[in-house]
Amino acid sequence: MNNKNHWRKIIILLICFIPFRLFASVNETLPTFHWSYDYIEALQACGFCLDLLQMNLPYTRGEVAKSLVLSKNSFLLQETGSSTRKLFQRLFIEFDSEMKSLQTNAEIADGINFRSHIRANLDHQAQNKTKYRGIYRAGFGASVGKNLYAFSGVNFNQYDYNNPAYKGYKWRGVSGYAEQAYIRFNWKRFHLKIGRDFLKWGAGQSGTLVFSNIARPMDQFLSAVNFGPFKFTFVASELDRFAAKNLNGIRVPVRRFLSGHRLDLSLYQGRIQAAISELVVYGGENASFDVVYLNPMIFYHGATKNGASDSNVLPTLDLLLYAKKNLQFYSSLLIDDIQIEKTGPGDLEPNEIAWLAGMKWADPAGMKGMTLNAEYVRVANRTYKTPHPPELFTHRGIPLGYPLGNDVDYWQLGLSKWFRKGLWLELETSQTRKGEGSLFTPWDEPWMAFTIKEGYSEPFPTGVVEKKTLVSAKMLYYYSVHWGVEADIFISNRKNADHVSSQIKKNTFWRIGLNFNGELFKGLN
Repeated sequence: MNNKNHWRKIIILLICFIPFRLFASVNETLPTFHWSYDYIEALQACGFCLDLLQMNLPYTRGEVAKSLVLSKNSFLLQETGSSTRKLFQRLFIEFDSEMKSLQTNAEIADGINFRSHIRANLDHQAQNKTKYRGIYRAGFGASVGKNLYAFSGVNFNQYDYNNPAYKGYKWRGVSGYAEQAYIRFNWKRFHLKIGRDFLKWGAGQSGTLVFSNIARPMDQFLSAVNFGPFKFTFVASELDRFAAKNLNGIRVPVRRFLSGHRLDLSLYQGRIQAAISELVVYGGENASFDVVYLNPMIFYHGATKNGASDSNVLPTLDLLLYAKKNLQFYSSLLIDDIQIEKTGPGDLEPNEIAWLAGMKWADPAGMKGMTLNAEYVRVANRTYKTPHPPELFTHRGIPLGYPLGNDVDYWQLGLSKWFRKGLWLELETSQTRKGEGSLFTPWDEPWMAFTIKEGYSEPFPTGVVEKKTLVSAKMLYYYSVHWGVEADIFISNRKNADHVSSQIKKNTFWRIGLNFNGELFKGLN
């Protein structure tokens, strides 16, 4: 590393180290990389904070504070083990001012806040190379009374620089982009958000079937309303554009759009949560927003059949339930395309379906602070895509759905333990079977060469199947609400690696990182 690059990284670190958080708007989005989600998920596995919709993220700071107030006043908190109380205590510190504001019904002051997040890692990868990589986030927000909040934040990232899928600005080993830039208005049961922000829908530990939160945040118009046990959400976005096409000597942009609506249901104090959602992706040369798909109340599949823009419609059903206080089951089903009629070769197309199922068992057999989890995921070939490339369910080259794409199945089994001092350890094993199909391989229709009488079927996964077995150990230690240490080690064994028959590749990776979170609020009244 030359001296200039060395000092540049030090300066970036110093800029991001700011005074600690004193207050933040209750309407501020809690970004999905925030450490508090680890704590909240652990508490939800034990049956706490179930008023928060676990399959519709992100939360706001006010929503988390409200849930913590309810939990703090619950007699059940007194019956928990010491590790669970420690989780609550750390969250009470982080959301103290928001909780006091809700409990006293105090007037929210106008103000501005500055937020930062740093992750500084040492990564050991193949060929015995150890490199420093960091993620540096910083942003400004403005709170106007209790109903309006605006935020703009950037992400400087050394991981994306050599990522071939990354589409964005690069400079001297660092990528940079606006990660969040939104205005959020909240009024009683209704909220409206315009701008760029995180979005995650569905159940799953390894990823969700839609809006899995691994792609960059979308520019979006999002509205939601709570009524009784329901929450209705509508979102519309323009995705990244594909390369322009040359038509008769004129460069024509290839634009892509997405709309989605979702209805969440929460019953029995959150012990049963269910949701149904429908997404539509459409676009093409010189395309623009279709007003039909901007109607939050219309069924997209029916609209497509009745003259709206050609599109890829993705309906999904999510379910989460607690068999008892500390035993959680969940599942998701996505139907991209399913063949019912058998009138011609086109009806021989294999069904394009994705589904997952999993469970979490907290404090198994009375072992306090421990959680056992298991999950299975199966995504059929050609799911998330159509013969029309602009309808691909991706954003900036990254899947919007399940992180491993399609033509894949995956299972995992994990055991984790929380300790009193904010220490979390996990052991996990998983196996992935990945076929030769992917989101980015050209669309093919081999079934068109067969008759209805002959029929058509194909193996799952397809082609030469890569089988990857992974064993990992993870450690998180949160010294305070501002500082944390993370460490991971992965041992992988790939058979038929890179879809080459009998090729075996074994690798060991490790990473250790330092986390910092800080926020400063300045009242303007």
